[in-house]
Amino acid sequence: MDFQFTEEQNILRDTIKRFVETEISHELVVEIDEKDMFPDELLKKLCDLGFMGMNVPEEYGGQGGNVIDQMIFYEEISKRLPVLAWAAGNIMLYGNNIIATNGSLEQKQKYLPKLARGELKFAYALTEPNAGSDAVSIQTKAVQKGDYYVINGSKMFITGAGIADIVVTNTRTAEAKFDGITDFVVE
Repeated sequence: MDFQFTEEQNILRDTIKRFVETEISHELVVEIDEKDMFPDELLKKLCDLGFMGMNVPEEYGGQGGNVIDQMIFYEEISKRLPVLAWAAGNIMLYGNNIIATNGSLEQKQKYLPKLARGELKFAYALTEPNAGSDAVSIQTKAVQKGDYYVINGSKMFITGAGIADIVVTNTRTAEAKFDGITDFVVE
């Protein structure tokens, strides 16, 4: 089994390294850390360069990359500014991966092109006051009322909530302990 990066992955790594060296100075890292700033401008630059579409299927405007491509991205960014890797990860993991893997065709058509262009920020709402991050113990309920659902419950520690356009929210739609957990895309 060959564990070497492909030529494209080596180019990706070199491109990200150049971005880190030219765009993320040590002084900027200290400022972001000391002021507890969200790296909006750097995230926008990554979006403008197309990085947020790296794991979006090509038919939705992305590059169709895989998990190795993402790990190269996260590793190189995290060497200098982990919070930027986290911010990008909210888009790529909570948006791109969840929608591409589990979304309906309508959701894929609606969200994936915008995600690939970096036009949306996602967050993920799992953790609850009485359940922690134990998905099978969540108590937030979603009840169908005609052609829509009503969601009631409490979430906490929502990664990216303060900047998100959309929150993927875990809910319980049935009483069975291991069945009936449904994620909703909440704008």
